[in-house]
Parts: sequence; C-alpha cells; structure tokens
Amino acid sequence: MKRRIDKVAHSRAKDKEQALQDGYRHLLDHSRMIVGRALDSHEQVKALNTLTPPRVRRLNEELASELQYFLGATEYMADLAARRVIDAQRIPHAEKVFSLFEPDTEMINRGKTPQPIEFGHRVLIVEDRAGFIVHARVMEPGQTDEKTPVVLMAELQSRFHGQIKAASFDKGFWSPSNPQDLSAIVPLAVLPKKGKRAAADAEREGSKEFGRLRKWHAGVESAIHRLQAGNGLAVCRDKGIEGYQRYLALGVLGRNLQRLGTIFLEKKRKRRREQRCS
Repeated sequence: MKRRIDKVAHSRAKDKEQALQDGYRHLLDHSRMIVGRALDSHEQVKALNTLTPPRVRRLNEELASELQYFLGATEYMADLAARRVIDAQRIPHAEKVFSLFEPDTEMINRGKTPQPIEFGHRVLIVEDRAGFIVHARVMEPGQTDEKTPVVLMAELQSRFHGQIKAASFDKGFWSPSNPQDLSAIVPLAVLPKKGKRAAADAEREGSKEFGRLRKWHAGVESAIHRLQAGNGLAVCRDKGIEGYQRYLALGVLGRNLQRLGTIFLEKKRKRRREQRCS
C-alpha cells in the first residue's frame, strides 16, 4: 500500500490527487483495523492479568503502557494524514511528528547537498585552540544559530573568568546586532556577514586577523566529524531527549580523552626525538 502511494506521489498522472486520496483512505482504514485489533488484545490481556504471577503482571503492565503509547501515536498520525491529504489542510509545524519512536525528533533544513533535510537534534559545539570541546549543548526545539552566540559567549566568559580573547563563528550565527553585542563580551569576535556585504564589512573581513581566526573552523568541523564517526554519535542508541543529552556528553568525553592522549603521545615523541639528537 505504501509502495502504491509512493508511486502515485512521484507520477505525473492527471488524476494524481484523487489517486493519492484513495490510497490514503485505504491506508487509514487499514490502520484503524490494526488499532481495533490491538485494543481488543489489550483488553484480553488486561482481563487475564489478574491470574498471572506478580513478575509477569508487571511485565504485562509495562508492555501495555508501551502499546497504549503507540496506539495513541498511530491515531494521531492517521488524523494528521487525513487532514493533510484528504481535507487538504496545511498542518502547522508544531503539530507535526517526524518519528513515532523518538517524538522529540526535529526536521532540520540544512540546505546542503546531498542531504538538505535531516532529522534529529541540533547540537552546539565549542572547541578551544588546544582541540578540546569545552561546550556541547542540545539546542531547544526551534532555536536557531543566530539566537545563540551572545548568550553563549557571556556564559563561557563567566566560566573562564574573562580569559577568552577571540571567538570565531560561521555565517549561520550572523544577525545585524550580533557583531556589536559580541564585541562587548569578546575583544575579537569573528562573524562573517550573511548575504551581500557592504564596504565596511568587506574591509573588516579582509583583515589578516579575521582570516587567521576564520581558519579555526576547519578544526571544529573536524571535531564534529570525529564525534559522529569516531565517538558513536552518528546514531544515538539511547531513548528520549535526556538519553540524547547523555549520549552527547559521553561522546564529548570520549573525544576529549582522545585529544588528551594525542597531546601526551606528541610530547613523548618530541622527547624521544630530542634525546636522539642529543
């Protein structure tokens, strides 16, 4: 049934809309039938639960709770599908659900090939010059990059007792007020302008110091890649937003331990070279 709907959705037939609606009606009827059967099974298990041992009863209650969640979620998704396809309504973004298994999942429009749309959570990473991740946070739903740098740098300056002398951001953090607000917190804030640049912007971004600090981004992009590929963050195996936050923290800890080990090994190799030369 899903294959049939996908085929119709990608076709150019004249009756495409009607065929889509017919396909969704069949799918919704099928989902209602499955929900009805599941509810009948749930009631039967509930009736028999009084005759089972306590350990089995607790297990049945846990499974029943999980089943109730998925039944409610299925009915909610079916209602969204009916409103969107059959009633031709526009569904507000806040009402959309992108995963039954992880309902906190967000749709992230990165606008980059080959995957402009991704599903998951936005994570804010800050790396220092030594290559350690000093800040990692799961961003709030709907929170965008340009709303974060001022509050973030104020928090970090407080943590590090005002010792941060420079900070570099990418264009996604740009807003008209951010450069001035950041300059009041950090002596040198590198923030490229998004969109067309005025002469003053071009002059500011053309300075040697600006260019030197912009190169830091290669380091943080590398850190993000290593978090995904080397520290297990490509797929989160924990459930819920708290599990995701815990998984992120463990990944950052693993990455920082790797970086610390690399520094020790580099110092050890350097001592050996010095001993051979002497």
